Amino acid sequence: MVTSELLVGAWLLEAFEDIDADGQVTDLPLGEDPTGILLYLPDRYMSVMMTRSGTGESEILGYSGRWRIENGHLVHHILVSSRPDWAGTRQRRFVELRGDRLSINAAETGSDRFPRRVVRWRRAPEDD
Repeated sequence: MVTSELLVGAWLLEAFEDIDADGQVTDLPLGEDPTGILLYLPDRYMSVMMTRSGTGESEILGYSGRWRIENGHLVHHILVSSRPDWAGTRQRRFVELRGDRLSINAAETGSDRFPRRVVRWRRAPEDD
């Protein structure tokens, strides 16, 4: 199970995909090489910003708010968002953490909800 302590830190975007029932990628909403950063702070605030890379387009998805682990799921309480319809909502997510890789899913693996949006992150290095 993912704990709050394991999520704290900075994460770099690796992939933003829609996955079908057969596990195949059906769409790349931010293209093949998206960029982004996700921050989970110890005081339970979070912020995320993701964008297309190298296209010159200004397509950005970002939001900030509070976060917590609730019954084994990640919950984002969104305070501000690039999507106005998300502000003031609670977004429940399914998470998987393997080493320095974090996967956040909008629908539980094995559910009937497809396509399933999957956002994959890797822990940012502590120094560069």
